Amino acid sequence: KVVIDSVVKYYSEYTANAHRGDYKNSAIVDKIYEETRDKVRDFIGARESSEIVFTSGATDGLNRIVFGYFKKYLKQGDEVLLNKAEHASNILPWIRLSEEIGIVIKYVPLNDDYELTLDNIKKEVTEKTKVISLAHVSNVLGDVRDISAIGEFAHQNNILFNVDGAQSVPHMKVDFKKSNADF
Repeated sequence: KVVIDSVVKYYSEYTANAHRGDYKNSAIVDKIYEETRDKVRDFIGARESSEIVFTSGATDGLNRIVFGYFKKYLKQGDEVLLNKAEHASNILPWIRLSEEIGIVIKYVPLNDDYELTLDNIKKEVTEKTKVISLAHVSNVLGDVRDISAIGEFAHQNNILFNVDGAQSVPHMKVDFKKSNADF
């Protein structure tokens, strides 16, 4: 209801594009836009408001990360670790990147309880592993991954860590600082 009311208020009282004008309505939108960024920072435990990037959704955000950053960062033969219990939005862009630049996608197996574990991730890591990308909470199986421990392991091994929080952020307390996630 709060979001719906805010959208209605925007369209009925001060419609303007953020950071695009010098008039009163634009200043109102700029202020609310940046206040929202601060609220999101506090809600997810990010370090800086500048870490908050608004996109049309999680899929768009992941595509921007994969094709805007990793397409330039990764080289042919570099490995990305995923698992088959990921949402399609965390598999399809990596497949496309594999086709475009020749990265290698490795799927970490789940344990007997259909959970993704740090031990299974460790077994798949090689010197060519550059990225681990996974959902905090699987939308397929519902298992909650220990992203803090996985992120710590990733950083100890110079691996970038991408976390899809679409299923976790709305349903549980998260702390981006403690997650060790790069994205």
